[in-house]
Amino acid sequence: MSKIAPIIQKYNQELLSIEKELATLPGGHLRLRKNLIHYCPTTKKEKGITKNPQLLQQLARKAYLLTRQSQIKNNLEQPLNKHDYRKPHELIKNLPVAYQKLPTELFYHPTVESWLAKPPRFNTLYQEDVKYALNGVEYRTLSEREIARKLDENGLPFYYDIRFSTGSEDVSTDFYLKNPFNGKIFLWEFFGAFHKKDYGKKMNDKMAAYRKIGFIEGDNLIATFEYHLRDTDLIQAIIDTVIW
Repeated sequence: MSKIAPIIQKYNQELLSIEKELATLPGGHLRLRKNLIHYCPTTKKEKGITKNPQLLQQLARKAYLLTRQSQIKNNLEQPLNKHDYRKPHELIKNLPVAYQKLPTELFYHPTVESWLAKPPRFNTLYQEDVKYALNGVEYRTLSEREIARKLDENGLPFYYDIRFSTGSEDVSTDFYLKNPFNGKIFLWEFFGAFHKKDYGKKMNDKMAAYRKIGFIEGDNLIATFEYHLRDTDLIQAIIDTVIW
């Protein structure tokens, strides 16, 4: 398989998802007039929208999807070294000014709000090991805290140290996160305790359990080790490559 084939496959999958979501969104667009955001329907006269927050959110989401759709289609026509790798926040900055005045959250995938409202089951084991705090959360290692810092900086919502069932057993994962712009779920596992007995076997068992429930490394599962994280730029590179 060529290096470009998996990228093309992911692009085409995302295009299908975008087309399905666009079909559910209203026509028209937003326009800034006299410093007020107006709704411009497809057939009706321009009117204000401030009393309809749901429509505002739908049109913001629509504008982002159309821009992302165009970005993907252009990339499919270009060689890999000429792809447009702008991230969602950068795409939003290039939308018409009416959209740039909106909160970023209005551009999010519709599943984000409910995902944040229903936290998963948190791990309660080994709480005595947590000792590195950041934004009110305590992490077990400096590396995990730096991963969390980078996720925060990128505006990626996540939960730390949660447990869920694979059907036959419970699995504990370090980071459970979502790309807020396309709704895709990721697991991020930091393996940093190879000094412990049988740690390598436990790591392999955990990766096998993840595969059973559909989390595949390089797609929606990130596995990192201590040597990956000596330079925090590498954490950002992983986020850019796998998540964004």
